[in-house]
Amino acid sequence: MRFSLQPMDDLTLAEILRGPFCNLVEDDQHLFPLAHNRAQGETLWARLSASEDPSHANARAFCDDLISFRHLGPFEFLSRIMGQTLSGPSTGWNYLIKRF
Repeated sequence: MRFSLQPMDDLTLAEILRGPFCNLVEDDQHLFPLAHNRAQGETLWARLSASEDPSHANARAFCDDLISFRHLGPFEFLSRIMGQTLSGPSTGWNYLIKRF
């Protein structure tokens, strides 16, 4: 929810990218290339949005969804994230269970 309200918060986005919904856990392969050599004031979200790396496509789509749901109340916001089908046939619940 924090990211949807403050997409320029790099730490929150990094947590989401490494989490079960985006699963970009290999820092050297995913986070470092996104975060390294950014211009002053360039955010991680700007880098992810502009990334053409196919492994970032699902994360970008998920984060776009988060931003588009920011007008919802907390319960409806979380219900959408957990209940909707994310990349592939899995829901948010499936991704959390798989990570555990």
